[in-house]
Amino acid sequence: MQNYIDYRKTHKPLNFENLIVEIGFGSGDFLFRLAEENRKEIFFGIEKSWISISKLLKKCKLGKINNIYCTRLDAYWAFQLLFRDNSVKRIIMNYPDPWFKKSHTEKRLTKRKNLFIYAKKLINHGEIRIKTDDYAFVEFTLQESDILKCFSTTISNPFINE
Repeated sequence: MQNYIDYRKTHKPLNFENLIVEIGFGSGDFLFRLAEENRKEIFFGIEKSWISISKLLKKCKLGKINNIYCTRLDAYWAFQLLFRDNSVKRIIMNYPDPWFKKSHTEKRLTKRKNLFIYAKKLINHGEIRIKTDDYAFVEFTLQESDILKCFSTTISNPFINE
């Protein structure tokens, strides 16, 4: 399990530069493919599911991929505990759970508290890439980032069906 980082047993913060971090990597296919195609880059996956972690670790072992690390932890705490300020060059969120109910917005990965931590960890001109098909989630994220005033935002596909 050389690719797994147990946040309870590792020296913190990690000594990585220019990390590419995927939050909620699911089966790990996207992260694995990125790491396979960019072997000089360092990738880090954050996931809350042991099943997802196991799948990714299995793929890494079979594919002899050594440039992916992962942990099982809530994204907020992973960023707080594991990453130094200015050490992440890209954060990727592919179809994060939009938490539809208004009472659940506190669980969103792009709530203000999380965006603030992400901004601290990103390098100068770092980026957050979010793929979603939920327009309300996009609006929420844009509003939260606008309040913080620490991001410039670009929408690459404004034709999302409501």
